[in-house]
Amino acid sequence: MKHTLAILSLTGLLVTLTAANAADTPVKRNYPTPLAEEARAKPAPFPEDEKGAHWEAERTRYSVLIGMHDFATLDKEAAAFMRDYSARKINGDEFVSRMFSIVPLKSGSSQLEDLKAWTQANPKSYAAWYVLGRQYLELAAKARGNQTSNRTSQERFEEAKKYAALAYRATMESLPLYGKPVTSYITLIHDEALGGPFVFNPGKAAVPACNVKSEIKGGCRVDQNAFQDEVLDAAIKVDPDMMDVYSRYFWFNVPRWGGSFERLTEIYDQARKSGKVSTQILQQMHAELLWRQASELVFHGENLGSAADLYIQAYEVNPKPGNLRWLYKAAFAAGDAGDKAREIQIFTRIIGIRDTEYEAYFNRAMLSDEVYQDHDRMFSDLAISAKLGYVYAQNNIGYDYMTGIHGYPVNLQEARKWLVLAANQGYQHSKDKIAVVDTMIAKQQAQEKGPQRK
Repeated sequence: MKHTLAILSLTGLLVTLTAANAADTPVKRNYPTPLAEEARAKPAPFPEDEKGAHWEAERTRYSVLIGMHDFATLDKEAAAFMRDYSARKINGDEFVSRMFSIVPLKSGSSQLEDLKAWTQANPKSYAAWYVLGRQYLELAAKARGNQTSNRTSQERFEEAKKYAALAYRATMESLPLYGKPVTSYITLIHDEALGGPFVFNPGKAAVPACNVKSEIKGGCRVDQNAFQDEVLDAAIKVDPDMMDVYSRYFWFNVPRWGGSFERLTEIYDQARKSGKVSTQILQQMHAELLWRQASELVFHGENLGSAADLYIQAYEVNPKPGNLRWLYKAAFAAGDAGDKAREIQIFTRIIGIRDTEYEAYFNRAMLSDEVYQDHDRMFSDLAISAKLGYVYAQNNIGYDYMTGIHGYPVNLQEARKWLVLAANQGYQHSKDKIAVVDTMIAKQQAQEKGPQRK
């Protein structure tokens, strides 16, 4: 959600309502009158969201098994994933997803003790060592934080490096336990970015000393490319046709992390010329190159119009539903560049691709009001977004009915219906407004009953 209507203070709402009632008859417009009964209580999940929800449910189940120390079940299910991958019943990316689902949802000392117990109970378990390393990696990432280096303390760097070293040791232990340890390779690429440099030598798990280089985001980056290149090469030898390992490498080798797009383009070209990478993966690699270039421009606040172009190109190269988020980024980049008309056009394109994109309707509604003062389009889009269950649209419609803003007639009962829908999704501003609306309704009812008592 990018654009929002201004939220008036509660103390000013009664004043606003009084002013609206004192005004001339509200302007009659052509937009449809939305009915709260037609609206969803919350947005229906998109297919990609439902897949994510299933994956989170699996992570929860495995977290329970780890807490119960049911290591036999964990090893059995992980072994099934490994057999399916080795037999090519699932591809590398699906294998990575299934193995990562075993990593506990929360990272902390109690989870670490459970995972250590797993490695002690079965020291030859690839899954046990991989998951322990991945959990240490989660702690390293949490310690490092997401601020740039000049805003990150030396203490945070050192804490991240400590956990990264532990992640490195556990992950290196996992390598000889399975012939296709691609999940471990992905962990090592990420781990190097948080606390390297390390030495990629599966026979020795030594961790060289490292002085943090605070001028480069990510901390210690000495020999970064040498280590990550070796890990990437090892992963490609195991499975050249998986996107996750390329994606992780691309993530940590953009310019902000000390890498270069020339190197990333070189890797893409090598994959393309090898003849071992499917057209689908090549499309994903090309698209990722484009959107990471766009993200780099946005990160530095440079050439935002060009960033919007790159985001759009990325989507056009790989136009699957989950990549609609790139068009949202393109719209926001265009808006931040001052091109609001183009921002509206991009949201219109998103709606044309999938007409249930409630957030695109909402943003176009706000822009229609802001840029063109087009209240017909604004309220029409707002109504669609609200009926699809978008909480901010429901809140704003309730506010419009409450105050008569934008020329719409005051309807306190309708306002309350919409505010309740939004409040039931946990939106505090709507909860606050309901109390004010109830006061207004009580006052209105008292005024209507007044003449009957005389």
